[in-house]
Amino acid sequence: MAAGRVSGLLGAPLALQCVGQIWAAQGVTTSSPGSASQGRRLSTCAENSVSHPSKLRLVQYNVRGFTTPGGACGVDAISRSLHGLQPAIVCLNEVDVSKKPEGLRRLAESAGLPHIHFFGHVGGRYGNALLSRFPILRVSEVHLQGGTELEWPVGSGQTRRIKRGMLAATLAVTPTSTTGVSDQSPSTLTIVCTHLDHIDEAQRLVQMSHILEEMQSLPSPHILVGDLNALFADDYSPAEWAAVEQKAVENGWSLPCDAACLRLLLQKGYVDAFRQSSGGASEGPLPSGLQKFTAHTSRPMYRIDYALLSPSALEAGLHVESSFVDLSASGSDHFPLVVDVSWEAASHPAWHVPVGSGPGPSEGSGGEAAAVAAAASSRL
Repeated sequence: MAAGRVSGLLGAPLALQCVGQIWAAQGVTTSSPGSASQGRRLSTCAENSVSHPSKLRLVQYNVRGFTTPGGACGVDAISRSLHGLQPAIVCLNEVDVSKKPEGLRRLAESAGLPHIHFFGHVGGRYGNALLSRFPILRVSEVHLQGGTELEWPVGSGQTRRIKRGMLAATLAVTPTSTTGVSDQSPSTLTIVCTHLDHIDEAQRLVQMSHILEEMQSLPSPHILVGDLNALFADDYSPAEWAAVEQKAVENGWSLPCDAACLRLLLQKGYVDAFRQSSGGASEGPLPSGLQKFTAHTSRPMYRIDYALLSPSALEAGLHVESSFVDLSASGSDHFPLVVDVSWEAASHPAWHVPVGSGPGPSEGSGGEAAAVAAAASSRL
């Protein structure tokens, strides 16, 4: 993302952090805006074999355009929630910088997360964002394939596709930032933030297949995080699934179906962080009485926000210590998903990779915020 674009959306001070400090502080040079294809190489494990345990807290939060279900500004409430959770990394969906241009800055300041990247896959103003305690070494922005087509404006005979995006950010996760232990060689972790189609499982499967293609060439262990709008049937008791079906009938939606997009991830070896920490297997019923639903705050009945560890993250020693849904949060129609992970820094060569390897930003035509709003009544 070019400095001018960030400045126009978020203001000059934030643009300085997003572009100048994030890249310059790491000694990274860029061959094109938003990518670091000619940056310096991090030292290898052979150069630094000291192993230090590290941990971090990751939060996934759909912020509904910084607007509460009642229509009020949700920035203050969301800021309070993040401040209390003290995360190291936050993934945000439905960020609308046209309605609340100061929202990201205020959230970042409240949570103490100086490094920010916003990908407005809808007209440059609506999309996903990442807030981080750690420097951002590299970013990839991808306009996803697929997406439900809707008539918009209604009655016009014209159709618009609801477009979704994927933001992948490679972070320099230093043990100093989390444990106070000095280590000259930062580890790298890539966070993939996305928000899938809210209407059609077939479109979610198309989008997840595209995401998997992109993740195959990521330069380090990674975690896929986001509002996937997918219902994994194993998460629900018969009574809970019946309630989901009844809600669909009441609203005139298609009946829910099992999440093929999630099963595709499981087949590829990805691990659901919430299930792993809750003592549940990758498939099958979750323990009874578990507070698992992330939406909606008025009547929680859907688990649609996820964090999934890649096989490379598991191989590198990443471990889920705990995961929970913060039911105290307000400010959106979703509750935040909280995941605490730990690993042995410098314990595996996968943590030390060349900055700039992997895919660069993908160009696309963007989307239409109006088309997204048109289907808001049926979204999860």
